[in-house]
Amino acid sequence: MNQSPLQRPIPAGERLMVALDVPSAAEALRLAEPLCGLVRYFKVGLELFLAGGWDVVKDLGGLGAEVFLDLKMLDIPATVSRALAVVEQSHPEVAFATIHVLDRNFRLPDRPTGGRLKLLVVTVLTSQGSPEGEQVAGVVSAKTAQALELGADGVICSGLEAGLLREQFGLRPLIVTPGIRPAWSLVGGDDQKRIVTPAQAIARGADYLVVGRPIRDNPAGPRDAVQRIIGEIQEALDT
Repeated sequence: MNQSPLQRPIPAGERLMVALDVPSAAEALRLAEPLCGLVRYFKVGLELFLAGGWDVVKDLGGLGAEVFLDLKMLDIPATVSRALAVVEQSHPEVAFATIHVLDRNFRLPDRPTGGRLKLLVVTVLTSQGSPEGEQVAGVVSAKTAQALELGADGVICSGLEAGLLREQFGLRPLIVTPGIRPAWSLVGGDDQKRIVTPAQAIARGADYLVVGRPIRDNPAGPRDAVQRIIGEIQEALDT
């Protein structure tokens, strides 16, 4: 594969994060277990964390997986810093965690260099649509600049903005992209507005893709969906 200047050398199978957006730990583990070996990362969001707590995180670690803890922490800097310290020191299964920043004056204390936990700042949720595309892009750009100033490792943003961030910031931020909808997926009552396909996200410079319902609700089963998405990622990387 010829490495694009927009891409880190991450294997296709390690770029997919499967969102375990289900209401119980038992359902999450039933979904995750047959996918282990195909994918490395699973997202634990607010719904599942409230249902399964740290036990589901540890159980995923026991399957050999790593966890993207998507709690979108939002509080004063000291509280967020202490919460992140708990995650980093006590939960080695967690590879990524998300925070919101309150305003342009929000600051976190210095983070240790080379830390294991990757900190991601939420920019604009992919469920938020706007007729003013440039306005959304400007907010995402500003929040990314702030995230890098904070010492965060990257951001959560739509694939629609990933290309802009790569142009502005190069490979500095990790870009994690939700709102992924393969062309073949059928998602009823979809609340995602700013969506792209796996290939489009990769072409624009995304490092990781977060996919939930197209995998969970695939008529041919989650494993089939994961294999198809990884295939699309690999094809995009090879193009």
